[in-house]
Amino acid sequence: MSAEINALRPLLKYFEVLIDEYPNPISQTQLAEKCSVTKSAVSKIRDDLKRFCNMRVLAFQRKLLLKLDSETFWKIFGLFFLELKFTRFLSSKYTKHFIEKMNIHEKMIEVKDLDYGRYFSEEDTDLLAHIVLRNICSCQIGKDLKNRFEVWFESSEEGLVLPLFPIIQTFLDIVYNFNLDVFENVDELLRIIQLRDKFYEFIKSIAAKMINEWVIVKTIEDSEKKAYYFEAYLAAIDYFLTSILSKATENIRKAAEEKKIPFDQRYSEIGKSYFVPKSNEKV
Repeated sequence: MSAEINALRPLLKYFEVLIDEYPNPISQTQLAEKCSVTKSAVSKIRDDLKRFCNMRVLAFQRKLLLKLDSETFWKIFGLFFLELKFTRFLSSKYTKHFIEKMNIHEKMIEVKDLDYGRYFSEEDTDLLAHIVLRNICSCQIGKDLKNRFEVWFESSEEGLVLPLFPIIQTFLDIVYNFNLDVFENVDELLRIIQLRDKFYEFIKSIAAKMINEWVIVKTIEDSEKKAYYFEAYLAAIDYFLTSILSKATENIRKAAEEKKIPFDQRYSEIGKSYFVPKSNEKV
């Protein structure tokens, strides 16, 4: 465990207030009240907090407001992660503003050979970010998983090769229980279905590029044999991807039924609601 992050533990309850107050600066008195501590308690940790706060706001308004740079964000996230409160952090107003500042859509478009803009619009990207965050924040960490995390953190202090099971398990829990229930009417439901199919086509396109670069495929000289291996690998990936998205679609159908929103049976067919534009087009 990073000694620097570990040293931030006394600041956790103050950060919990500051990440939810963002982007509104608050005084030390307000911070003390919201944390149910004395003003002198805040004064004692003020210098430690200052390192994470906007100095201009502190100088001119004498109030505390977290900085929104990457270094500050990841250090605070590291603290919440080590305390198993990462969902608390990711659901905060501070994280929401940090993500907006990242301009994820423009950065994804700029990634070479990804063709991200061919599949997703800026509105799609915003919705994807919202869905992913919502799912991470709804992930429940059971007692057994907490114990595994604690062992993982303790091992890191000793510099051991770490078992990644806690992180992998959490990731799989999110993937297999992915919740796309972010719609309230037919139009919003259709948008989710289309977003699902855009994601399906996008991942398949990336998989195809990766398979073409695999040594086991590149070294095959016989063109028919190479095509056979390519199709076999792609079919395996397609099967895995379709299985995950089918489960997510079933969750969508159940949510639609509960909300009395008509669910067309065609929505259950993965990849049928979206047609990939030509390579020189964008969505």
